[in-house]
Amino acid sequence: MQRLPFLVMLVAWLLTGCAATATTFSPAPATRSAQPGQPAEPAPPAAQTRAYPFSPAPMPGTAAGMSPALQARPKVALLLPVQSKTFGLAASLVEQGFLAAYTQDTGVPFVAGHSPVRVYPTDADVTHILAAYRQAVQDGNDVVVGPLTRDAVTALAATGQLAVPTLALNVADADSTPDPHLYFFSLSTDAEARAIARLAYSPEHREAVIISSGQPLAHRVAESFAQAWTAAGGRIEAHYRPANSPSALVALGRAIAQNPPDVIFLADGLAQAQLVRPYLPVSARIYATSQVNSGQADTTEDFNLEGVRFLDMPWLLQPNAPSVAIYPRPANAQTADQERLYALGIDAYRLAQMLASGSPTELHLAGVTGDISLHGQRIVRHLPQAQFQQGQAVVLAPPAS
Repeated sequence: MQRLPFLVMLVAWLLTGCAATATTFSPAPATRSAQPGQPAEPAPPAAQTRAYPFSPAPMPGTAAGMSPALQARPKVALLLPVQSKTFGLAASLVEQGFLAAYTQDTGVPFVAGHSPVRVYPTDADVTHILAAYRQAVQDGNDVVVGPLTRDAVTALAATGQLAVPTLALNVADADSTPDPHLYFFSLSTDAEARAIARLAYSPEHREAVIISSGQPLAHRVAESFAQAWTAAGGRIEAHYRPANSPSALVALGRAIAQNPPDVIFLADGLAQAQLVRPYLPVSARIYATSQVNSGQADTTEDFNLEGVRFLDMPWLLQPNAPSVAIYPRPANAQTADQERLYALGIDAYRLAQMLASGSPTELHLAGVTGDISLHGQRIVRHLPQAQFQQGQAVVLAPPAS
């Protein structure tokens, strides 16, 4: 079975906007790669509509048939590129999770035009997304959730003077100066890499090596880990980029065995980690991001990841926890990345309700995507740690504070 579906590449593009490159085995420091923007798309046909749960936005002000309890709730606009050929699948999964959380919260199914949630479907063209955002504000919504793509979030951040609290489902480019009403909530593997560095570092574990394929997403993840590791006081001994040949991997394992580091960080996803791990010392302390977790109990393949530690969301690691189990699972999700996008939608709805009262300075939520808090204008997810043991992902106890 193919373990790296198209959606993995889609999510990588969604978060980074990078193009792939090839590299060979060599210790070298990380270098920053270019990040081309996402292509614009033509406007969808005016007559295009979608059946529930992919309904077009209801007309402004339609409250007929809405109960007084629903009318008293904050009006929330959900702005997603569900009409995009590139991002439509990812957007629809976020939307499904969002509306599932709405139904669990209110006790009634979502019905377009009879709900305080209004869906504003767009394509991926930034101009169309900004126009939809302005329409959502003009329609009197108290909170806007979206956009989803990095280009659109960056463009929205650059407009300035947003009128209502806005929960962007991605991050803006680093040089953006966001509006105080704009909050960033995303499934960033960069943030995971930084969290792993802080988790793995200790005075007894200062020296680390990074192993990556050199592909753009892996390069960016590796750079995030390295920056956080050195900021904590650690040292990067080497950055290996092995070719996927037995001879190169044997050479990699021999080099690490001759000078064993305190920590090894695997910057790539599942397939590459499964390829590299068997060549590394059995007792090595190895860390990776959530991308090594397929979300399935495939013990045959996951035996190749023995001992690898990673962070992932409670939605996948702790599905029976009371705060997670109250939400239905998506009927059509086939991969862990699809599950993660659905879970993002659940917590986005819950955060929108919290933002509706204004611009908070503190925020805490035991979410399905992690233990959530507010740091400035970033919604930060604190994730549980797990380790592969005999082919199973086992949740580890939190480190002692």
